[in-house]
Amino acid sequence: MTALEHHSIDSLLEQFILHAEKKLSKKELSLFTKFIRLYYSQAHLNDFENQSVEYLYAIAKSHWNLIKSRRPKTLKISVFNPNIKKDLWESSHTVIQAITDDMPFLVDSMRMELNRLGLGIYS
Repeated sequence: MTALEHHSIDSLLEQFILHAEKKLSKKELSLFTKFIRLYYSQAHLNDFENQSVEYLYAIAKSHWNLIKSRRPKTLKISVFNPNIKKDLWESSHTVIQAITDDMPFLVDSMRMELNRLGLGIYS
């Protein structure tokens, strides 16, 4: 796996895009590049510590694939336990991915319900 050089978020994203160029068609790469810039826009440099380009690509690509399968004006949710063999990334926690049109407070509502059920949230 290719280790990330930790200079800045922008330099990390450039490494990420170079990796994506090897995996995607030019048409998909254009949209995916915009997506990953938004997807990781709130990340901090230390969020990338000890992560490889391939690993971060697999995480973003997982969410991207969910986006591509969503029909307009519908909610698409995926709940799964990622593993290296199937998903090319892993987590010790169950992952919830949600894609929808802009719905104010949706994330907060989901978080409140998970808390009400006594389920911990990790980000």
